[in-house]
Amino acid sequence: MWDKEINISLKGYMLMIYETSKSYKKLKNSTIINFSSDLGLISPNQNIYSKKSIKLFVYLVSKHGIIVMIRYFVTFLSNKWIRVNSVCFGGVYNKKFNKNFVNKFTKLVQMNHMCNLKEILLPINFLFDDKNFYITGHSLVVDGGRTIW
Repeated sequence: MWDKEINISLKGYMLMIYETSKSYKKLKNSTIINFSSDLGLISPNQNIYSKKSIKLFVYLVSKHGIIVMIRYFVTFLSNKWIRVNSVCFGGVYNKKFNKNFVNKFTKLVQMNHMCNLKEILLPINFLFDDKNFYITGHSLVVDGGRTIW
């Protein structure tokens, strides 16, 4: 499981940045956005997960690694006008979630709800907007206030 998560979340993102940046070099003011998580910034509250779904250590390592990775790539790509950022979403609602889990999770969120589609798209559009060309190496936290605890 460790190798699979690292290959998808870290190696996969690294290869995507590398390959995308090769084609972006011809463009001016390009943007790469990776997705981390609020769990790239905090540890999970194990009390909200059932014993079967406790967040694995490798998930946290991969989400922290994405944040470090985007900062690393900025040092190589910013002089080519390629911005690299990430978005750290809090829990994103899925109707398949157990209601008990959703209730426990939302008690940890200042805005008292899980992230919805609109709350996902607006920050991504913000980072893609050419008016924000000076934002690079940043991990935008979109978590309803969960990480302030």
